[in-house]
Amino acid sequence: MIRRKKTKIEIARDAADAVWKIVVKAVYGDLCEVCQKPAGPPHHFFPKGNYGHMRYNVKNGVPLCVGCHFRHHHTFDPSIHQAIVQKRGKAWYNKLLEESKNRKANYRNVGWFEENKKRLTAKLSRIKKHAR
Repeated sequence: MIRRKKTKIEIARDAADAVWKIVVKAVYGDLCEVCQKPAGPPHHFFPKGNYGHMRYNVKNGVPLCVGCHFRHHHTFDPSIHQAIVQKRGKAWYNKLLEESKNRKANYRNVGWFEENKKRLTAKLSRIKKHAR
């Protein structure tokens, strides 16, 4: 099988995605917020498909295990988001909801992905420095 070469934007997106996952894990831990099993890749509370401007918002990242993530995305189980809001609080939800309404005009270009990677990398450095 021949794989095509990734575009510059795909490379930039994948790099920023990787750093976002690490930062979410550093901030929220590596256990599912619903059932406390080991978490897989973080869930975007506000879906990145509809809220692309929220893709790299760390507060929008939620550690979920594979089972809870599957239940949410494939069975549309509302108890998953209810459990997250209950754990994080209404203030967290309301603030995130407000941020979700502030759509950015220019996003999803190479520069946007690179800027988010840079911002997240700096945040990760601060987290690591604070943990020492």
